[in-house]
Amino acid sequence: MVLADVEQRIRHHDRSHKELQSAQAHQQVAPTIIRGPLVSALISSLPAGPLDIIGDVHGEIHALEAILDRLDQRKPRGARPHLVFLGDLVDRGPDSMAVVDRVAGLVRDGRASCILGNHELNLIRDRKRSGNHWF
Repeated sequence: MVLADVEQRIRHHDRSHKELQSAQAHQQVAPTIIRGPLVSALISSLPAGPLDIIGDVHGEIHALEAILDRLDQRKPRGARPHLVFLGDLVDRGPDSMAVVDRVAGLVRDGRASCILGNHELNLIRDRKRSGNHWF
């Protein structure tokens, strides 16, 4: 599957392509999710070896950093399990952009893979909800 196929599937689930373009224009993070390393990880295979799986961060950068610190403290010497983020990085918490930046950096460095959750898809589709700390 190539990036174009992933984008086509996302557009297929949208009511219109204009919604996707609007989300790209109005949201800082949407282009990072659509064209960046997060989608590249979505269409690649996971590496062999141990995995640490993290889900539902929801914009809580301090909680994410605490989880990453805890995982680093418990790892055996020389071992570095691959991180897998199960989506829902954004929404609800106070700092979704910092969470996306942190996870994107881990993906770029080859330390993590990430799939999109329903909250990222809502962001891409520009389906904001008031009171949930959307961007």
